[in-house]
Formats: sequence, structure tokens, C-alpha cells
Amino acid sequence: MPKGYRPYLERVWEKGYPVESPAYQPSAAGKRPRYSPTNLAIASTGDIYVADGYGSSFINMYDAQGRWKFTFGGKGREIGRLDCPHGIAIDRRSGAERVLVADRTNRRLQYFALDSKPLGLAAEGAVKLPCHFDFRGQTLLVPDLKARVTLLDGTDRLITHLGEDPSGTWGELRRQPRERIPAGRFICPHSACFDPEGGIFVVEWVEAGRVTKLRRIV
Repeated sequence: MPKGYRPYLERVWEKGYPVESPAYQPSAAGKRPRYSPTNLAIASTGDIYVADGYGSSFINMYDAQGRWKFTFGGKGREIGRLDCPHGIAIDRRSGAERVLVADRTNRRLQYFALDSKPLGLAAEGAVKLPCHFDFRGQTLLVPDLKARVTLLDGTDRLITHLGEDPSGTWGELRRQPRERIPAGRFICPHSACFDPEGGIFVVEWVEAGRVTKLRRIV
């Protein structure tokens, strides 16, 4: 560390493989389930929900002191199960906190109570491969790897799809040089967020790599 360097943030705690969880215990052959977290969300209580999106499709909950409390989900298609929970957020739009999960490979959004109880699906048919979330008031922003960004209202009804590729050629376009990808036409939105004025930044997971800003005009 350079002399005189002063860090902006203090490390409070750090968690690695969730060895406390029964879901992550080794098999009889000694092999541990894969663990590769993709995102997390923090409730008003300070509890932390860590989505193991690229690992074993569980969500691990820790309290504000970093102590493991419980694990839920796990790979499957039935309600309460997950397959690549890539994104996770605490949705407060209804007035109560719910855990909202981008259940990507299952092509759906799924709600859970803070205690892990499944609460059902949302916006069925409106998403294809949802990746993550951002909120602006009652509007929910969902970047979708299937070549579009989706906006939902406070009751999870579809407002619109942005930058959707109607031709179905997005799989070919993603291999092209960046300058050949049409502006405003999305290929593989992996993350997105609102700016303070209501514009939207979109990050695309493509070979060339691309960040797009959409300016709000109404």
C-alpha cells in the first residue's frame, strides 16, 4: 500500500464459502457444491441476502454482523426453487419488504418473504432471461439477456420493452465489432440502472462490450 494512502472504506466483515449451511456440506465423495455468488441485497434490518447465481442456485441469508442464518432456493423449476438466481433486490414498492429474485434460467421473476417463504411469481411472460433490477419510484427496471430492457409498473404490469431486437439476429450481432451494433438496439443487457434524472444506463455482456445511456425525454 502506498505511503500515506488512506482507504475510503473500512472492511467490516468478509464471507467466503458458506460452510455453515447444510446445503453446502460435502458429498460422501468429499465434493462440495459449487459456490459462485452473483449479487446481494440488504434489507432494512441489515440482513444480507446473497444469491449464488453461478453456483448451486441457493440464496444465503446473513444477519448484519455477518452470521449465517439460513439458506433457501436450490436448483429446480417448482415455486420456491431457483435456477441461476442472477439478480436479487429488496422490493419495497408495496409498502412491505419482499425479496425479488431474477430467476434467470427459469425465465421468471420470483418473490420471497424476508423469512424465505415463497410468495409467487411476477410479470409472467414479460421477461425472458432477467439479470438484475433497479427501481425509480414505482417503476422496476429489468435488464434481460434476450436483447431488451423491460420496465414494469408498481404492480409488475408491463410498461414497455426498450431496445428490443425484432429481427431475432441478436445472437449474430453480438459477435460483430462494436461499431456494427446498431445504437439503441440491445444485444445482451446484463445490468442496468436509473440515473437521477430518470435516464437509464445499460451494460451489455457482449464480446465487444458496450455501455449505453438512454436519456429520458418525457
